Amino acid sequence: MLERILGSIEHAVLAVMIRFDLRGRSAARFALCGALVALIHVHGAFAQSYFIETIAGTGTEATSGDGGAATSASVHGPTGVWVDGSGNVYIAEYTGNTIRKIDATTGNITTIAGTGTVGFSGDGSAATSAALNAPYGVAVDGAGHVYIADSANHRIRKIDAGTSNISTIAGTGTPGSTNATPATSATLNSPLRVFVDGTDLYIVESSGHSVRKTDTSGSTITTIAGTGTASSTGDGGAATLATVNYPSGVAVDGSGNIYVSERIGYRIRKIDAGTGNISTIAGTGTASSTGDGGLATSATVNQPYGVDVDGAGNIYFAESGSGVVRKINTSGIITTIAGTGTGGFSGDGGAATSGQLANPEDVFVDVSGSIYIADYTNERVRRLTATLTISSTSPTAAFVSAPSTANVTATFSEAVTGGTAASFVVHSALSGQQAGAYSGNNSTTLTFNPTVDFFPGETVFSTLTTAVQTPGGISMA
Repeated sequence: MLERILGSIEHAVLAVMIRFDLRGRSAARFALCGALVALIHVHGAFAQSYFIETIAGTGTEATSGDGGAATSASVHGPTGVWVDGSGNVYIAEYTGNTIRKIDATTGNITTIAGTGTVGFSGDGSAATSAALNAPYGVAVDGAGHVYIADSANHRIRKIDAGTSNISTIAGTGTPGSTNATPATSATLNSPLRVFVDGTDLYIVESSGHSVRKTDTSGSTITTIAGTGTASSTGDGGAATLATVNYPSGVAVDGSGNIYVSERIGYRIRKIDAGTGNISTIAGTGTASSTGDGGLATSATVNQPYGVDVDGAGNIYFAESGSGVVRKINTSGIITTIAGTGTGGFSGDGGAATSGQLANPEDVFVDVSGSIYIADYTNERVRRLTATLTISSTSPTAAFVSAPSTANVTATFSEAVTGGTAASFVVHSALSGQQAGAYSGNNSTTLTFNPTVDFFPGETVFSTLTTAVQTPGGISMA
């Protein structure tokens, strides 16, 4: 987190201020100047931050607004969210008994499945005329087919991309956890989530305390984790012999590793793609939300629901019981990236960690790194967009004996533009604002090379403004 200094400062002015003291080139001059060191006003490690906004829903408990802007529409009990390769957003409305879609181009919302009436009907016909019963999760494959965890109907249903007709591809409608070929002859017990990975389909069966796998055609179904017992055992052994406790989310990374959230086990678990063995990667089994900044295995998590993983291997999950979204980085360190820990609605347009969530149920990370949240009790879908962060500076914190010929550099979390005298301002105590050359636009490092050397012993301040942005327009928080 970057310290804002000079008291109360406008949002658009300062992202970081570097203050460093320069000594002379020789030891003799250094002695005359005293023990001057570089000071950079930074607290803690650099970490990715996000701002939060609502992309669908008004907070009203209703299903309305089809054909208009999603931000003006109402969504009723959103529990699942997915984004396809074109940027269209799909929402499972658990309470509204519908599946909605936000068009990536227009931002308008439509209903693509369900009539809003609880029931089971419509297979073989238009999905918009079918009845659903508490649809909890939604997923979309590369061909545009949509998959629905129709939880109270104990089925997985599919909307064909070509015809828009709906069909059942797994489950008989009778609650149970039996495997069979085809999957329509098997039983499911309250499937909450469905995740598509190529032609593989993963199903979280919460009340059945298991994770199941079929394909996108529903040819056969198997159990890949859980024995049906509500507990959290078996770490280090085969996932099929382990127990999982009310699993409520599933995701698969690029290597084929499977991540499962345990709502009542208060854990995130991982099934290794190579061995099929299961392990706990977050949570101790205690229902609380602690441990940010440390190893996720030592942290506590409170009712984790939806889980997802980005292309770099970072893991994200919705911690419904605490009203936060958390992230486990590739080093196994856990942080909160959205929510305050107090349920409510606030914060749109600001830092995600200052915004309130209310029982977030699902998360999805798109290809650009934006994170979508099914904010259930707030009757909204919200989005986190990464802000630009500084990963390092030169001179560095507490740098001793910076030469008077020093350049000033700032390295960012991604490529930036905007390295100009107006956005990257360098002042010295004796000479005022410095003239110089800027380089590094469209790269991750901006460099200021002063025209004239700094005076030995003087203090130099460098200010970066939010005019420094990514090519996509993301600026520093």
